[in-house]
Amino acid sequence: MRVFSIAGAQHYCQHFHGVAAPQSGSLEDFVRGQRARSRNFTEGSTAFDAYRTLALRNVERDLFLAASHFRRSLDLMIRSSSHWAHVTLYYGAFFAARSLLGMFGCRVLSDRVIDVDRSEPGTQRLEQRLINRGSNQYTLSRRGSHERFWEAFYNATRTIRPLTNPPATTVLTPISNDETWLTRQRNTVNYTAEESIDHTNEFASVFDHSNIPHRLPGVTNTQYRVCEGLIAVALDFSDRFVLGTDALDVYGAQGTLREKIKRFVYDVSVPNIVGQTYGHQLFRFVMEPPLKSLYRQT
Repeated sequence: MRVFSIAGAQHYCQHFHGVAAPQSGSLEDFVRGQRARSRNFTEGSTAFDAYRTLALRNVERDLFLAASHFRRSLDLMIRSSSHWAHVTLYYGAFFAARSLLGMFGCRVLSDRVIDVDRSEPGTQRLEQRLINRGSNQYTLSRRGSHERFWEAFYNATRTIRPLTNPPATTVLTPISNDETWLTRQRNTVNYTAEESIDHTNEFASVFDHSNIPHRLPGVTNTQYRVCEGLIAVALDFSDRFVLGTDALDVYGAQGTLREKIKRFVYDVSVPNIVGQTYGHQLFRFVMEPPLKSLYRQT
């Protein structure tokens, strides 16, 4: 994918003004509605301003969700739910990666990509390209939506890697040179019960909460490092580009994105609901007499 230069990304992100844009529907809905008019979004046009407003709002939302997933994965670091910690880390990485692409002018949609045709501030242009269709197609070899996303992401990060600090380049590079590694590992743990239980047993054998992430099972260790690293890279670029939108104003608080993450993700206490369910609702419900009689009848 073609991405903005640093100067281009700074210009793109700093010029969020909350201009008139659809109040409902997704970014993809907006792009779909523009297809009959033009496949390009050119700076200075109403369509470009509206697209940038929607896209940058999504950048902040994605990064906020990424941090939330990372934080909540830590609450799942017990044997019985360690497989879901792995899945949660995956989605944290996915949202962080999508946020990073958005700051550089790119988005992967269901049947097309948006990337940069012109990067120069003042004359920027974003272009829609169909995936594997048409004369100006964007070619992807993968078929699944998440596999396609990671293939496009790693294609784009070839340009972004040199713009980051050296330690960050590892999370912008495919694991073991396999663009689908993250999503394949997530699928294995998420959709195969045997693998989920095997993961919980491996977790129990190595986990030490005082030595994270070193004492995590191998694939979860990698998933943790990638999630944490992608969030760090995306946050650093959001600071560098002075990104600030109204996307999180629904939380009713002012401040930077980092401040909102701290307040609404890290400073919030987890509610103690467990005692309200175990032995009080779920298990008592299963043992209610009407259910017993129904079970005997069948």
